[in-house]
Amino acid sequence: MVIIDASAPDDSTLVFKFKGSFSPFLYISTEPIFTNGPYQITHEEPNQVTLEPSPGYWQGKPYISKIQINLYSDFNALTQAAKHGDLTGYLKNAESDYQMANASTQSYALPRQLDLFFNLSKPDLADVNLRRSLRDGQAIGKNLNLVLAVADDAKDKQIAENLKQRWQSLG
Repeated sequence: MVIIDASAPDDSTLVFKFKGSFSPFLYISTEPIFTNGPYQITHEEPNQVTLEPSPGYWQGKPYISKIQINLYSDFNALTQAAKHGDLTGYLKNAESDYQMANASTQSYALPRQLDLFFNLSKPDLADVNLRRSLRDGQAIGKNLNLVLAVADDAKDKQIAENLKQRWQSLG
């Protein structure tokens, strides 16, 4: 587990200090969530965030006038809220998750890009031709010992496993 100390020394600065390595940080933290979009955060509590239309949003006012996001401490608390009818909807992680009565399931494919970064301080990876060979699935002519770090997400892990198998076949 990676522990991150976050602080805000002033109104426009966030400082993150890591107690251990966490390579996916740049990947998961570079996409703004609610900065330039149609909504802005209007109320925030530890377990709840309220979003309302952002004035002056370039595409006009959105159709939904208020979004309330409730945050739960764990999956059991979320399931209990759903069973008690406290929710109008929630995101399911798996088909086996609790299905709310009189609810329908919607699927949305979000645009996403997964990038691969090579640590150029490693002597073998400093060679641009070797990196191109790995990228293009071409034999590299020598054995390498590589470490592949990926976010703790089932889809990302599967992509990493496929990449690992592909590279193993190259040596």
